[in-house]
Amino acid sequence: YFGLVNGIGPTGKKLVPGSSSRIDSMEATGLFSDGIKGIRRVTDPHMRMRDMEYDGIDAEVIYGLLGVGPRMQDPEATTLMLRLSTGFGRYEHDLNLGVPVTTFASLGHVERAPDYWERSKSTASFSIQSERTDQIDVGALFKTPEWRGSVSAFATHTYNYILVSSTSSKNVEAQTRGVEAELAYSVTPDWTLEATAAFVRGENLSDKRALAQTPPLDTSWAVKYDNGTVLGGLLLRAVAAQEQVQTGWGNVIGQDIGRTGGFAILSANTGWRPHEAITLTAGVDNIFDKNYAEHVSKTGTLTGMSNLALYQDTTRVNEPGRTLWMRGTVKF
Repeated sequence: YFGLVNGIGPTGKKLVPGSSSRIDSMEATGLFSDGIKGIRRVTDPHMRMRDMEYDGIDAEVIYGLLGVGPRMQDPEATTLMLRLSTGFGRYEHDLNLGVPVTTFASLGHVERAPDYWERSKSTASFSIQSERTDQIDVGALFKTPEWRGSVSAFATHTYNYILVSSTSSKNVEAQTRGVEAELAYSVTPDWTLEATAAFVRGENLSDKRALAQTPPLDTSWAVKYDNGTVLGGLLLRAVAAQEQVQTGWGNVIGQDIGRTGGFAILSANTGWRPHEAITLTAGVDNIFDKNYAEHVSKTGTLTGMSNLALYQDTTRVNEPGRTLWMRGTVKF
């Protein structure tokens, strides 16, 4: 119904060279030739900025669903899709506080219709309502010859947040709040110290309990060396225990199996760059062979869906133990 992979416009039309200078610019990046090979070029905000630079424009109104409705051949789904709305605004301001600092604040609203898997958990497919999320973000970042860092905080409020268990799905009202920070210091041109931290707190307001599949406090600490030829590093990742859970609930990707213990993992790597285009690296992850598991699982919630029930997992699966690896990269 939607035309060719990486096709032109909402109808996925075939490329006609010379029909549009902008289309020809996109063709120069290999977009349409990748489509012929079946390679999908899925975009993200950073890639979209590059697209706009190619287009030579500063802003645009994007109709992501343009032309899709008539091709769905499902009146109920089409009506629901066309009722969804999204909006986003961002403000930035540069300050001089002895060091150059960029501050920002953004406000957004997004709506998401339930997918097939979420609907299939409900006794009446269209009884599950679309999620409606409002989010605010604030933050700041800076960079000097020796230091660089950033900090950001966010808060969301979601109406009709979709929770999924192995046998059902439901809408709840939910809130999440979080903060992320990173800091790096160049001790010398070759040595760098880095630290990061991320924390999220989620609440299921309808059930008056924690929101399922919320990650715990996650931090990392690193020492890195790179003189242009020889490189290496030592990384410590420390993650707190997660006591705030809603066992048996989550999303179609994973669900809370129970409380998760904290852990600390030490890894190391080294490398050699014989040429500016060639890098050879090797390392050891989880040096002390720590037995641990991530809280945000990807075990799925597919029980009751025909043969997919075999993928239902209620047993926590640990991450790999001590792992040795090697990698080579060539840039051209």
